[in-house]
Amino acid sequence: MLRSLHFLLLTLLLVITAKALKRLPLVNEKSFADQNSPFTAMMDTQSLKTSSYLVAPSFDGKYTYPMNVALYSNVTVLLGCKGYIGYSCSNFSQECTDHPNILQVVEFPYFTSVLAHQMQIRLTLDDDFGSKFMNVTYVKSCLGTPGKGNSYGYLGFGVGKNNNNFPGLDGTFSVFLSDDGTSGELIFGEDSFKEDTSYRNTIPAAFGWQFPVVEVNVGNDPPVPINATFFGIFDMNLPYIGVPLLTYKSIMNSLSNKGLDCSSTTGNLTDYTCEYTGDISNLPTIHITVNPSLDPIEIPPDVYLQATSNNNIYKLLLVGTSPLPSNALYVTPVYALSIILGQPYMIKYYCIFDYSFQDMTSVNVIRIYKANQGLLNSMLAVVIVILFAMALVGFAISGIYKYRDKLKKKRDEENIKRTIDEINRNINSSIYSSSNSQYKPPLNPYSVNRDDEASVVYS
Repeated sequence: MLRSLHFLLLTLLLVITAKALKRLPLVNEKSFADQNSPFTAMMDTQSLKTSSYLVAPSFDGKYTYPMNVALYSNVTVLLGCKGYIGYSCSNFSQECTDHPNILQVVEFPYFTSVLAHQMQIRLTLDDDFGSKFMNVTYVKSCLGTPGKGNSYGYLGFGVGKNNNNFPGLDGTFSVFLSDDGTSGELIFGEDSFKEDTSYRNTIPAAFGWQFPVVEVNVGNDPPVPINATFFGIFDMNLPYIGVPLLTYKSIMNSLSNKGLDCSSTTGNLTDYTCEYTGDISNLPTIHITVNPSLDPIEIPPDVYLQATSNNNIYKLLLVGTSPLPSNALYVTPVYALSIILGQPYMIKYYCIFDYSFQDMTSVNVIRIYKANQGLLNSMLAVVIVILFAMALVGFAISGIYKYRDKLKKKRDEENIKRTIDEINRNINSSIYSSSNSQYKPPLNPYSVNRDDEASVVYS
């Protein structure tokens, strides 16, 4: 009984701990099926290489809408410049207030607003967070690529002057993406079970989680040329690692000298196919230095190269970026000098975005761990394994007790049998020893051999 009580208390404690962190699922847009939105039929489909990780909040109190997460901005944007979005406050008067005279300008990495104004909407992340009225930017027209695939807009999770975009934020959130590229979690806190402590790094960051870049090296080679105002951002929506075009070409020259052959190309810098003979771990790691006194950000070969079904053939996940017309990935002028750590990096590394010290130091911190992509990468998985192990131990202990009981019963039966046999032997021994001394059997009245005088013979 006591063991059962301890088992229940331990289980309850583990389950409570597992649910302590609030989480939002991040679902790859290829997995977003049958959204309960009136615009679903008008959504365009994208190939896997342009897919994004989406969340599904509600901003009308009725439907959920797939949206990207913008780590580089604290502005939440509704993309009215995409053909299938015709959001109007007149349809949701209790949930929305339009402010068409409050004009705003938005410049994200891949698009710039032409005409945009402010709205106030009631946004609900999910039932755990409740809802909150917040200011958003409604973009009526834009230039560039306004969001990938099915996205209705961007939830701004970049740090700004006001960090209270969403209820429930306590100064830390983190992003974990599964290695199969289909799902992930936006975690409001830090989940230590997602961390592989074989690699850990901490870097400072400014608003929008931008971090400075002072040097870029390929292996032990001298630094490649960069602009003095380089910076970096994180973007879970980009399926590449973006590097400003001139720096990108210098990196490719260094990799080519190490045996990576990317000469076979379609002519589009976002669709390189490379060949390498041997173990790609022999290729150099790209180092991004944010501060000479800190450890650099590492981009190893298994991050910038992706294996294909053909031996020695890899897809290059590094792309050049440029705001000018070219075969590079288009970025807006504000982000022309930014290194973009996209999905390939964020799948391999678990990133914790911490602004809990901002009031004291005005410095935000990004903690980076190698992502634990194993089976035991969540508290729930650990709880299940522990419960399973405890069940196995319980069955084993129960089996041991049953086996011991069976042995004890057998020994008891054997002891009883030996005791009975011993008693019988003692009785028999006593009887036969008495016949030789004091015990005499009764006279047989029919005996003819009696020698006493009173003997009688009956006929």
